[in-house]
Order: sequence, then structure tokens, then C-alpha cells
Amino acid sequence: MTVICPMEFFIFFHFYPGIEPAIRNKEIITSYGNLTFSDSAKIALKNYHYAIGFNNLTKAVVAEITFNSHLQTTISY
Repeated sequence: MTVICPMEFFIFFHFYPGIEPAIRNKEIITSYGNLTFSDSAKIALKNYHYAIGFNNLTKAVVAEITFNSHLQTTISY
């Protein structure tokens, strides 16, 4: 008997503070360029704490891309 369990994988793109990405279809849009993902299951934007220095944190955005077995990423600017 063979049991196949679908697995989800994650990739993260951390953006520098002040860059405010937006999601459109399977694409992340910024003022510096675009990231396009084919074969992705889900794209989410979340906040994280960027360390400017020791004990000096500021808010920034991280993109979390979920995919199953293959992910093709295109970066254009």
C-alpha cells in the first residue's frame, strides 16, 4: 500500500522597509519591479521586524509564497 501525502512548500521574499508591495493575480508589484509566480498555490503579504541595528527594529513586509512541487519565479524591472 502506498500513501501519497501532498506537501506544501514555502518561499519568502523579505522587502526593505518602505517598500510596499501589492498582489495582483499571481504577481507581486512594487515600485522597483515585479515578481511573477507560476504554479503557486497562494501568495500572502505579512509584516516582519527589520533590524536596523541592535535592538532597533522597524516594520517591513515579507511575501510568503506557497507551492506544491514546482515554482517558477520571474523577476522583472
